[in-house]
Order: sequence, then C-alpha cells, then structure tokens
Amino acid sequence: RRPTNVQRWRAKQSEVARRRRGSPPRWLKAVWGVLILTIVGLLVQLIKVLFETANAAPSTDVPGIDPASHNLRSGPADAIGTPSNAGLGNVLGQAEGGGERGEDAAATDALDDQGPHIEQTGPDPDVMGLMRRLRDALAPFQRKYLQSIGEEAPPCGKVAWKEGRDGFLAGCAQDCRSFPSLDGAKAECERDPGCGGITLSRGHYELRSSRLVQSSDASEISFVRSSCHAKSTPENVWEAFRTTMEEALDDEAALHLSTKYSTREDNSIYLSISSYRDKTCPQTLRNAFRNAKFPKRLFVGIVQQNCDANICYTGTGWGNTRRWVRQEGKDVDCAEAFCQENPEICEKQVRILRLSEREAYGPFFGRYLNSKLYRGENFFLQIDAHTRFRKNWDYWLVEQMKLTPSYPLSVISNYPPGGDPTDEREWKPPTSIDERIPGALCGCTFEDAGGSHHTVRLTETSRTFQRGVDSGRPHHSCFVAAGFLIAHGSIVNQVAFDPFMPYLFMGEEISLSIRFWTHGYDIYGPTVDVLQHEYVRKESPKFWESVAMIFNNGGMHNGLADLIIPRVQLLVGWKDTPAAVDSVYTRADQFANGEVRTAMQFVQTMNIQVRSLQQTAPKWCLRGLDQPAATSSRS
Repeated sequence: RRPTNVQRWRAKQSEVARRRRGSPPRWLKAVWGVLILTIVGLLVQLIKVLFETANAAPSTDVPGIDPASHNLRSGPADAIGTPSNAGLGNVLGQAEGGGERGEDAAATDALDDQGPHIEQTGPDPDVMGLMRRLRDALAPFQRKYLQSIGEEAPPCGKVAWKEGRDGFLAGCAQDCRSFPSLDGAKAECERDPGCGGITLSRGHYELRSSRLVQSSDASEISFVRSSCHAKSTPENVWEAFRTTMEEALDDEAALHLSTKYSTREDNSIYLSISSYRDKTCPQTLRNAFRNAKFPKRLFVGIVQQNCDANICYTGTGWGNTRRWVRQEGKDVDCAEAFCQENPEICEKQVRILRLSEREAYGPFFGRYLNSKLYRGENFFLQIDAHTRFRKNWDYWLVEQMKLTPSYPLSVISNYPPGGDPTDEREWKPPTSIDERIPGALCGCTFEDAGGSHHTVRLTETSRTFQRGVDSGRPHHSCFVAAGFLIAHGSIVNQVAFDPFMPYLFMGEEISLSIRFWTHGYDIYGPTVDVLQHEYVRKESPKFWESVAMIFNNGGMHNGLADLIIPRVQLLVGWKDTPAAVDSVYTRADQFANGEVRTAMQFVQTMNIQVRSLQQTAPKWCLRGLDQPAATSSRS
C-alpha cells in the first residue's frame, strides 16, 4: 500500500526536525569558519617564510655564504634539567633588524672601506727569524733524520763554544781530566766526541760530558761545546731549545717578540689555528669563512707544521696495530687551495706560518706562535685544525660573550660535540626546538704524565640547571679546553702564552685554565654549540711519533715530557718529585699565574684536592649557578 500525501509530508517534516536537532547553531558555524580561515592564513605565511629562508640570496663576500639568521626566544628553565621551548632567546638577542643590525653593518662597512686600524708598540714580531734560530740549534740532534730525507745536515767544521756561565756540567769526560788553561781544555774536548763542555772548578778546567749547565754553590763556571756530534738526549735537546729561546726573547732589536697590539672594539675575530699535519685544515679554513655571518670581520692566523720533505711517514691503525708507514706525497697545504679561489681574502685576512715537520715543538709552543700572529682583533678564538662550523657561528659566539656578567674579562669554552670537518651539509643556526644545554668542563682527573709525574685531564659533564636558572645566558664553568675557547682579545696581552713548554702534549688545558682565571678572567660554558670537533683521527700521524723519528730516539718524547712537566705543576701548586734540572723553571715569573686571584683560590673554587690528586665537580658548575664569591673574588 502506497503512503498518502499527508503521510509523505509528515515524514518529510520529521526528517527536517531531526536534522535541525543535530546541526550546530549558526553562530557556532561562523566561529568555525573564522578559525579555519585564520589557520589557513598562518600556514600560508609559514610556507612563505620557509621558502624565502631556503632561497635567500648568498652574500657577495665569499661564495656560498648565506647571511640569513634565526631569532630565538628565551626564558627560564621550566623544570630541573628541562629548558623551556622559549629556551635561548633574549640571551642571544635579535640576529637581524633594528639598531643593532645597523651598528653591525656600519662596523663591517668601516672594515671594508679602511681596513682595521692597528695600534702596536713596535714592529711586527719576526716569527720566521725565531724559527730559523731554533731549527739551527736543534739540527745537530737530528742528523740521521735530515740525511734520511735528503736534506743537508749541519756541517762538522769548527766547533762553536758558548760563553762561560755560572754553574757546573755533570758527568766526566776522560775521568774529568783537568787542564791549567781554557784553550788547552778546549783543544782536547774538541777531539773527544763524548765531551760536552768544560767546568772551571777550584782553578782547574775539567772535561765534562753534559751540555746542561746546573746551578752550583761552589762558584764554578762552565763552557758548553756545540757540535754536530751532539748526543740526542732529552736534557741536551731541552737545553738547546731553552738557551736559544732565551736569547731570542732578549734580542728585541732583531726579533721584536714583545710587540703588543691594542685590542679593537669592532666585533672582529682572530681565529687561531695550530695545525700539525692535519689533512682537514683546508676544510676548517674554508668553512669558517663560508659559515660566518660577517666574514669580513674574520681574521685567521695559521701555524702549519707539515711534512714537506721528499719522504714522509704517517701513522695507521690503533693500539697494538699501530704502525708508522711511508706516505704518498707531501702533506696538504692548509690555505693553498682556498687562497687560489679567494686571493683578496687571503691577502687581507689570512696569516699563515708554514713550518716543516721537524719544527713542530708541540701544542704549547704552537699556541705561542699563534699569539704572535694576533693583530688586535676584538675577540680571540682558539680552535684545532679539525673543526666544523655552524651557520652564523661568529654572530652567536660574539653575542654570548657580551652576555657574560664579567665581560670583557670572560672566556667561553667546552668540549664541542663530535663532528666531521669534511661534512658539507649545512648545520643550521640554533633554534628553540630540541636545542640541548651544552656540556661544560666541570670535572677533571689526575693522570700519569711520564716518569713519576702527573698532570690533569679535563672531563666534560652534562648540566642539569636548577629551577629558575636562565638557560639562555652563559653560566660559570671550571676549566677551558685548548681546542675551543673564545675570549676578549685583551687576553693575548694580559696572559702571555708560555714558550718554555715545548714537546708537551698533556697539561695545556689546566695551564690555560689556572692562568686565565688567576689573571681575572671568569670561565663560562656556552649557551649553544656552534662548533664540532673531530676527536678520533686514527689514520693520521701523531706528534710524539714524529718526535721519535726526528731525533732517532723512541723515548725522546716521554723523556722530554717527564723533564718539563714540573713547570706545569708549579702553576697548580704541587710537585710529585723535584724537577731534574732547575732550568725547567726558566722565566717562570714572566709566564706565571696572575695576581688578581691566587692558585689556592682556584683549587678551592674548582674543588680540587691536591694532596689526594682528586676532584669532584662543583654543584654550582653542574646546576648553572654562579661560582662562590668567597673563593673566587678578585683582589
């Protein structure tokens, strides 16, 4: 039976009523419509920003440099160990726009138009002149190596004698045979390869075997013989290095090693790179400029120590599989390819000291040479030659420095995260998303340093900031890393690098830490990581392997380290055993700790127990607090 028209109408009305009861009011539909339109608009704007950032025009300063940067927001940690998403903000400020950007542009324009204005106390240091003197002084101990690579060995002609010095020479030659006259003693000593010199004792000139003058209470005077038959021992090598270095420092008229440069306040950066046979140095140099926000403010000083001989050796393997094998060709030059592509940059902004492998005297001395290439830049940044740079790294470092409470008496440092310098992928500027709190150097351990001596090895620790601590500004740390530290440029003049620690590998970081700190510079951990460091380089030569080869003595490096390490211990205030020779402390007062704070204050503040050779990471360092004023106050 078919429904009637009335039944159809009633059914239709029931359906309409049912639909009305299930539909939202008109005002709610309007609200939904506005929300949908707003969301669509925001998505369009976001896509537009991302597209413009990805396709921003490159800088004209260096090919491939993108000046774009990112803004960050800051805020306190919202829970212990968990930075808020607002994370890094006010801390680092605005990367572009406003008056600050205008000042940045003005400073860069000034450097472009006029170049940096350099004020200095004398002529530029003659670093190559210094290196020639050291090379000649040590050549008699390297005769076999020089002959093996086809280089000319020092002549065995007339024996040279150094002027008499107060003190005695240990060991006897020909049973300490004595002569009434100095000329007679010299004639006999020159005929005996085992004779190192002559000591005037009780009116007689005695033949002695050592060439190392030691202090004496008996009013003795010694005359040291120099010849190509020099015995390659740690004591003899140290003495030759020390005396030559002292003479160079005193010869100001010829070498000008004491010239100082006034620090400019123009946001320029001096990038100090010490490279020992490092095949990734070219990538480090290139990426430093490529990823800088202001590349025209960047000035680089490179101390390159390469094998440039016809025959080169390198290391391969690790541990028991380690071998010293012949290498194909010479070491790659750090700056050659970059300078061919960017000659104007290299002419104005890159200073390189090219040295041979046998002129590699260790990281301490390499940093000393780097300091002599400094020309008054606003900031001093020290890295290793195997470093990767984040986009706009220079901007973030300068901004962090200026946010330290003690600026300009500030040093920012840590062990950067691991990375590959040859990685060409862009490491984007920091954002508030997933940006971890960088580790800090809060801990250290004591380790053997050769013989009966110990030194300090730093340990990086993760930080768990206390509730309310602003994670967007740098906080105090305990120590500095040699492979990454940035400071105000004044530190080069105020804390002179010590040239009397050649051949040492361990001890550099504790030495820098205590000397910077006692001179009044506070140490901080970074707010964001902008560098990466290559830590494991198995298929590369090691410095101590070269030392053994060059001196034809497998124990030379350890012997030199054992001899010289007491100089580092003197800074911290402990001695395992007395130094074998007093000359290890040559000019220690000139390169000593500062007088703003004491070594004892350093030990107490950093929670170091010298007697038990232990340290516990201080709570203030781990939790992002200020170092205790009771032990860290400046005098």
